[in-house]
Amino acid sequence: MTRLLSNVIKSKDVYLNEKNIKKINPDFAFSSKAGKHINSTNSNEVITDNKTNNEKNNQVFMNSVKDQAKSIIENAEKDAKKVSTSIYSDAKENGYQEGIKAASLKIEELENELNLKLKQNQEEYEKLIKDIEPQVARIVIDLLGKITGVVIKNNHVVEHLIRQTLLGSDKSKSYFIRVSEEEYRLVSEKKEQFEEIVGRDTEIEFAIDKDLKKDQCLIETDSGIIDCSLDVQLNNLYESIRLLAGT
Repeated sequence: MTRLLSNVIKSKDVYLNEKNIKKINPDFAFSSKAGKHINSTNSNEVITDNKTNNEKNNQVFMNSVKDQAKSIIENAEKDAKKVSTSIYSDAKENGYQEGIKAASLKIEELENELNLKLKQNQEEYEKLIKDIEPQVARIVIDLLGKITGVVIKNNHVVEHLIRQTLLGSDKSKSYFIRVSEEEYRLVSEKKEQFEEIVGRDTEIEFAIDKDLKKDQCLIETDSGIIDCSLDVQLNNLYESIRLLAGT
């Protein structure tokens, strides 16, 4: 650098322009305030920039935190909803099962009560029948005593007795019917009606039995002899009623 300055000084042509000459004050001292001002200005700018960057970073961080919090809340709400739905479904199912169980127990209870009531009613009914049977039997006996006198006067009694015997007896290939001489003509005239009961292919014969009285009749079948006389039927009825009445 000394060489360069020496060359400049040694140069033959050096032109000076007063207008361009600037004087330097040798007494000028560098101001510490100016330095401080410069340092202060630069420091403030740096601080301002750092603050701005920090604010931006903080904003980004806060936004991220908010997004994460929102996501956590949404997931928590979904989980809570699932749990709530599950609990409701379980409670509903449990309630349904409990309802069925309660209904079954109630039905069973009602059935037991009904069976008990039916049993009590049956016992009361049987007791009632047992109590009134003798009374009914005595009434029937009295009525039969009165009715017998009227029935005997009816000329169609023997016809009725024969008809009922044919309807109620076992099937036979032939029937031999014996009646009193007084009623022979009456029953023989009803032969076709009797054949309709036992069938046209069944043989029916009538005969007079001098030992028989009015309203007395004997019917011979393949299985034996049936006495369907009125007095015999009434006696059988009386005996049955007496047994029923316990007398």
